[in-house]
Amino acid sequence: RPPQPVELFQTDRDSTQRPVLQLLQAAEPEATADHIYDVFTAIGVPYSNINQAGKQFEVEKDELHTALLTTLQDGKVCTFRKKRAKELYTVNVE
Repeated sequence: RPPQPVELFQTDRDSTQRPVLQLLQAAEPEATADHIYDVFTAIGVPYSNINQAGKQFEVEKDELHTALLTTLQDGKVCTFRKKRAKELYTVNVE
């Protein structure tokens, strides 16, 4: 049986998440915290943890994540900080 679309998405999740996030960052008009939340929820772990208050997860520390997480933080969805001695952000869901 050929792989189903959901299975393909789950198998290839890492290579599909970044392009989706790049499109979100480039959106005009600028994506709101609600838009980013909806996309994070849909694209899988670790991002889908954004819908669980009190949850903590890590993502790469780069310009893309800085921009998206700043919008989420401004929208009071989460807070984030750089992880000591690593190029990662720790995200705390509010």
